[in-house]
Amino acid sequence: TGTYHPQAGPVRPHPVTGLCIEGSTVKWEWSENAFDRSSPGAFFQRPFTLTGPNEFEWSGPVVRVQKVRPAPNVPKLPTNHLALPLEAVAVLLPKNTKEVSKIMHFCNHNNQEIIIHGGLTNLVGGTETKKKQLVLSLEKMNKIEDLDQESRTITSQSGVIIEDLINAASEKNLLLPLNFGAKGSAQIGGAISTNAGGLRVFKFGMIRHMILGLEVVLPDGTILSSMKKILKDNSGYDLKQLFIGSEGTLGVVTKVILRLHEKPSSRTSAIAGINQYSNVIKLLKYLEKELSGALSGFEIMWKNTYDLMTLEPVSYTHLTLPTKA
Repeated sequence: TGTYHPQAGPVRPHPVTGLCIEGSTVKWEWSENAFDRSSPGAFFQRPFTLTGPNEFEWSGPVVRVQKVRPAPNVPKLPTNHLALPLEAVAVLLPKNTKEVSKIMHFCNHNNQEIIIHGGLTNLVGGTETKKKQLVLSLEKMNKIEDLDQESRTITSQSGVIIEDLINAASEKNLLLPLNFGAKGSAQIGGAISTNAGGLRVFKFGMIRHMILGLEVVLPDGTILSSMKKILKDNSGYDLKQLFIGSEGTLGVVTKVILRLHEKPSSRTSAIAGINQYSNVIKLLKYLEKELSGALSGFEIMWKNTYDLMTLEPVSYTHLTLPTKA
């Protein structure tokens, strides 16, 4: 379900193999050379209507679309920074929680394995797929739904880029303390699913400590919502904690309410040279005490790392990325 644009990035290997959610209309777009269209009607179990030279619309009850054959030499969508190609039955791009629920229900009923894709910034193979698995990409669920300055909270779908959340809060003189190198492409849903930490853990904790409310879809399609803005809540089981850091094994995070803080008016950074590791710990304790809890980040850089970073720039263009055998 969704819209596919092969000219707007890497070509997905199976853009029209997927599901049609009951009562909806699904439009796909493809390039003339991307797929074998010698017998396009054979791609589907039901008729479709051509709406233009390179697009068609198809609607109907839940049914699997079959017999899609990618043409040779079509680039494949990488599954992570290692540029491993995507192997999957289909890539689905829902736009809201209800669509995720219907997809999960259908796949659960048909014993279809699912891999969740966010910003694809992980480096541990967490988004690698197999040919018989289905990819559920949350990139279309990218809306910031609310920014409440009074309660200092921000509500968003799980596909929103973290840096977009940081910037939206900053425009209102508020701070979302989650901050790490991949913030410009990582999605908030992936950060929640991995319980990301970032550079300000000392003061603000892991992302678990920033979440007030959460909405998830269970494997059977059940929507579990705990979208609360309150910080002090002793109303019962805090079920959202089960899904934070679960890496998609218990359900799909679809929406979140994050706690914001007043934006600091100033910031000071320093680099200190330490001669032995035991003094690193002493320095940390000293700073935490003397700064009265204001220390937000403390990172160690080993000498060989510092030496490498301060060398003259080196070109790595001659290196090639590993390929899958």
